[in-house]
Amino acid sequence: MKYFTVEQFGAVGNGEQDDTEAINVALQTIAELGGGIVYFTNKRYKTTNSIIIPQGVTICGLSAGAIPIKEHT
Repeated sequence: MKYFTVEQFGAVGNGEQDDTEAINVALQTIAELGGGIVYFTNKRYKTTNSIIIPQGVTICGLSAGAIPIKEHT
């Protein structure tokens, strides 16, 4: 199974830069490659819009049920 981090697609995870687009690009790209795992490293990811998880893509983070994404409005 393919395995990527969101940083490979431009996410910074500093809690200030908007990572929404980079996260969605990572998820969509992995889906187009036939599926795989997108890993969120131990950082704070700022999002300002919806994150869409396509079929065939699994997201993983620090622990089961705890993906370090915080929505900012």
